[in-house]
Amino acid sequence: MLALLKELGPKLELRAGAETSAIAEAQKALAWTFPEVHVVFLRTSNSAVGMLASGDCVDLWPVEQLSELNSSYQFPEYYLEVVAFGSGGGGEAFVFRRSNAHIAIVPFIGMAIDEAVDIAPAFTGFLRRPRPAGWE
Repeated sequence: MLALLKELGPKLELRAGAETSAIAEAQKALAWTFPEVHVVFLRTSNSAVGMLASGDCVDLWPVEQLSELNSSYQFPEYYLEVVAFGSGGGGEAFVFRRSNAHIAIVPFIGMAIDEAVDIAPAFTGFLRRPRPAGWE
């Protein structure tokens, strides 16, 4: 995973990996089990901030902050179907769909699930994806 992150985002700021207990606590608080590849990411780098090779900015949140940030952005109230795990820094959140763990982008303002844009079926695809059509 570390090699993939460095390859795809040489301008990413990576942190030390998360403890297994912190990952378990976040999953319990969010009432959802992260996809295994996301767990591997968290164990490798407990967040990432910077630019991917695609040119997209990312702020992938530390596991200890996931529950708090989901609550503060009111995802449990407006987007029951998703779990947010980061942001693009431009008014949108990156989320996992609870039903199938696919990744989508949703706006922070004017939250409506029908405005979600699916971008990848898995976390590694999210990291490797080109910029979605219509995403500014």
